[in-house]
Amino acid sequence: MTTFRHRWQAWRLQRASQRYLRRYPVTAQATLLTTLATQLTTLRREGWDFAACRAYVTVLTNQQPAPAPAAQLDRAWRQLHRVGSDLYTTLLRASRLAPAAKLRLMLTGHLQAAVDPHGFLQLNATGQAAYRFSAQLNPLCDFYPLVRQLVCQAYGRTGLGRDVLGHQLHCFRSYLDRAALAYLRAYPHPQPTATDYQRLLQFLADHQLRADYTTNASLHNRAAQPFTYPHNMKVQLTANDPAWRYNRGRMIELIVDLTSEQFVSEWNAYQHHRRANGQVDARGQGYQAAELAQIANTESFNYGIPHGAHHVPYPYRHTHQRLDVDHPQDPAIRHFALTGRLQAPTGQTIIKGQAAYRAPKTLAAGGNYVNIVSGGQVADLRAWQAVPADQRAIVYRRYVQWVKADLRHRQYAGFAAFCGDPKNAPTPTSGIDAF
Repeated sequence: MTTFRHRWQAWRLQRASQRYLRRYPVTAQATLLTTLATQLTTLRREGWDFAACRAYVTVLTNQQPAPAPAAQLDRAWRQLHRVGSDLYTTLLRASRLAPAAKLRLMLTGHLQAAVDPHGFLQLNATGQAAYRFSAQLNPLCDFYPLVRQLVCQAYGRTGLGRDVLGHQLHCFRSYLDRAALAYLRAYPHPQPTATDYQRLLQFLADHQLRADYTTNASLHNRAAQPFTYPHNMKVQLTANDPAWRYNRGRMIELIVDLTSEQFVSEWNAYQHHRRANGQVDARGQGYQAAELAQIANTESFNYGIPHGAHHVPYPYRHTHQRLDVDHPQDPAIRHFALTGRLQAPTGQTIIKGQAAYRAPKTLAAGGNYVNIVSGGQVADLRAWQAVPADQRAIVYRRYVQWVKADLRHRQYAGFAAFCGDPKNAPTPTSGIDAF
């Protein structure tokens, strides 16, 4: 039995459809009406509510009338079924479903995502998903802050460990990372052989953006050997955002190798372990040490907002700790990289004794880890790259002592500031050996 509210929403959707049809000749309206009605019926069957369906028709109505409206409808339909696209984001935001219900619709309803026995989230787990996740996403697209907002609304007070959906969302951040990485790696640059970091700098310059380098990168400098000095830096987009809703601050996370200037990512390893259906073989056997290092030091999309040297708006305070630090269990392959032990779903140990990748202790934890690249950003990187490899360990120890001597003012100063201090700068005659 239909309720009054249901009939009223159906009537509003019908009115919106009529406004769309009136833009075209009467001779074309019958065919368009049939196609649009079929699409709207399918959308309802796919879990979209009336508000989202009405948003779909509104987007179609606001487009410039096309010479071939049927082809325009087909293009819109294909774009809608690409999760992360502008059209999909518009519908997800317009929907009146609760935040958790929206996230569940996207993950389990549309992407048919499921955590496999090895703890890895596989998209299209059933093989019948009508939606696909976007291969590339501009870090500035509206989809990212929308997902962050929904996760914060649904889990910001409790954390992701509350239920199965929370676990899926923790694992889903890997796919959010992959889409941003793919976009930046393909970003146009005057030099065809440009590094990932050079392309990132070009992206920042073209969009007049500032990135943040100040959040601690110790968890992305894990090593199988005793720690000597950092090999990676962390870059987050964007540097700061005061918004209380749909905040973009320090959300997209990128890990960059200080020497090669290429991105460090778990997807550098997974791309060599893909099945024919596109899913990742996450059983763990066959992964090389270099691949495990990529998995151990990978980037991780931030649902919450980390502090660094910046302000966190009131609604997002403590969200980084609850959503990104205190998270559900990682996939078995990542646990293998961090502990050196690989377990089967039954709990049986398959591999043990593998070198474990462990993070260095930060200054706050009584250790000696300090970011090489921080407030000085690119200048910090260039100053570090000028240090000969065989001198970096001793130079880094002096840098750490310099930071400790005035932690309040030097915590986020960066390596270039250390080199610029007259007490540390090499003399014209001695070169870098003055360190």
